[in-house]
Amino acid sequence: MKKIKYPLLVRIAIGIKKRLPFTAPFISLLKVLFGNKLTKCIIAIAFPIIFFLEGKSVSIITTKEIGMFVITGLLFAVLNAFVLAVEDYSKINIYRSNCYASILNKISIMENDIASEIIHQNRNINHEQNFVGSNIYGMLRVVDNNSIIDRIAYIICKSIFEWLKEVTDETCFRVGVFQRFKCSSGEFVDLVASEYGDNGTPNANRIYLYTSGKKYYYRALFENNVNDISVLATKKEITDRFFPEEEDYQNSSQHITIPIKINTRTTFLVTIASDKKDVFGKNKIEIKNSFKLLLPLVNMIVPFCYEDKMMKELCENVIVHRASRARRGKDGSFWN
Repeated sequence: MKKIKYPLLVRIAIGIKKRLPFTAPFISLLKVLFGNKLTKCIIAIAFPIIFFLEGKSVSIITTKEIGMFVITGLLFAVLNAFVLAVEDYSKINIYRSNCYASILNKISIMENDIASEIIHQNRNINHEQNFVGSNIYGMLRVVDNNSIIDRIAYIICKSIFEWLKEVTDETCFRVGVFQRFKCSSGEFVDLVASEYGDNGTPNANRIYLYTSGKKYYYRALFENNVNDISVLATKKEITDRFFPEEEDYQNSSQHITIPIKINTRTTFLVTIASDKKDVFGKNKIEIKNSFKLLLPLVNMIVPFCYEDKMMKELCENVIVHRASRARRGKDGSFWN
């Protein structure tokens, strides 16, 4: 990511403003004054002229003249520092606003894409011939086959990838969504969607939870039900946390994970890896704050998980209810 850390003078001003609220008007005045183009021109033109006149009026260099030059130079440096600080402050605010605006735009596009997927899903279900009254088990099979979760996960991956391209001018990213599943033998994690751009295709293996064996990085995050964004900002951190057989061990220079919790459990894990050094930044806190912008986007999958679960439970309840009131035909279907 581009530099988003405020200059020292700006951070000092923000600290003073928080501790001494009555200084807010004065700080705002300084921001307006040193952000003004006329002020910048006066500082840029006046001080060279002052230095020239001072130098011309001095015939013998004494301690007094040296002191005069030093004071003038320091004053110029301080005023110029204020000008640069206000410029950086404005640039960073514009950059942050653009990042946030880009996220809002991606959310708007996602809403349209999800709406299209829902229409497509409904058409598929309506065209299926399996869940007629004579084959009630077909209803559950149709719902399973037309789950929208995978498609929404892919839309999230694609949106994050496009956002990163916009704010960094790079394409060295791999974005994935891992989901927790239950089966008769326990719980496991699978990669359900990914967007790798021109960086190849994923090769993630299924990870079983709460079993003996290696504590893979993603496994540990799911088992601990993490609630916060995790940042591995350097290659060394990645090699320390990943096993050599894990895909991101060799390829990543920086790695971000964003958990999505449903109730109290980490149900999804959005993973974002960069092949290039320091693309996301160097400071962990700044990187984490940048990726917090993505939380509204990634959490769009949550209500559809509840809908998906409700549909499956509804189908299962119908099957149980029908089974209790019906007889089974020779072909295995239920009939009254």
